Amino acid sequence: NNNRTKLIINVYRSPSKRVDTFVEKVENVLRSLDRHSRKHILIVGDFNADLIKYETDSNSQKLIAVLEKYGFVQLCSRPTRVTDHSATLIDHAYTNCIANTNSCHVVTLDISDHLGLATNVSLGSVPSHSPVDFDDYNYQTNKSRKFDEASNSTFKTLIEQENWESVYASD
Repeated sequence: NNNRTKLIINVYRSPSKRVDTFVEKVENVLRSLDRHSRKHILIVGDFNADLIKYETDSNSQKLIAVLEKYGFVQLCSRPTRVTDHSATLIDHAYTNCIANTNSCHVVTLDISDHLGLATNVSLGSVPSHSPVDFDDYNYQTNKSRKFDEASNSTFKTLIEQENWESVYASD
């Protein structure tokens, strides 16, 4: 399994929307991704579900349970939103291939009231038994994506060919 293909999914849940309904939608999306199960999938974004409260919050427990059911692991364990009176872990990063995930770190950015998540993944094949050292973060990579007209055209074609029905469906 070369696992070179990466699928990155960005998520946003408004804090005003019900978490249980959101978890159902996440499960529907994960079910629809079954045909991509051999690809390295990253699910990242502002889930507005505080995983620091996991032990006492049934909604956080349900979210993690659904993602684990489909083989995903949460990468970040530190707060991503810090104020004078609170620290919450509401921005998440999940992977279905921990062996191809080199690191995930919280980074300070002055563009939001949230901290950022920097996730570094291998673009090549990594044996499934390779240890992952999240404390040895390296910003250097050996491969890169080429941004030119041909690459952009291919990307646009692939996006146009994707089935977006579940994204556009409304409640």
